Amino acid sequence: MKIAKHLNRNASTISREIKRNSVNGKYLAHIANEKYINNKINCGAKSKLNNNELV
Repeated sequence: MKIAKHLNRNASTISREIKRNSVNGKYLAHIANEKYINNKINCGAKSKLNNNELV
């Protein structure tokens, strides 16, 4: 895969990225970036202080 070689990445990494972030068969970088930012914000352990049952 030429893209993977140019970016010095494994071909499976590129194909997973395209598959994960394609919309109607097209890869849109700004959509992929929005998904990345949203996932980064929501990752990690959740605070127990936000759970009303525990407070």
